[in-house]
Amino acid sequence: MSAVAAALGAAITAVGVVSVAIARTWPGSTGRRRAGTPVLVSVEAVEALEKTAALCTTEGRITVHARTRVTRELVCLDCRNPSLDLPLPAHIREEAS
Repeated sequence: MSAVAAALGAAITAVGVVSVAIARTWPGSTGRRRAGTPVLVSVEAVEALEKTAALCTTEGRITVHARTRVTRELVCLDCRNPSLDLPLPAHIREEAS
């Protein structure tokens, strides 16, 4: 191995060691260990799905459906198939429950 290659390898190693030392002492929090504990705003459960009763076209009966956030279509929670029907009126929903 030539002296030039050895000097170049030593220089690259020294730059790596110095950059790691600087990165470890750099101010500011990085990573989950130094981030601290999260502050809980609310401990109440939140219903994530907008649920409604609708006619399932696959099963042919009234089931509970959830509205998707992206396409805003109704998906049956029993069979997981999308439903093309509109939600049922409130008085029919009460009778179905």
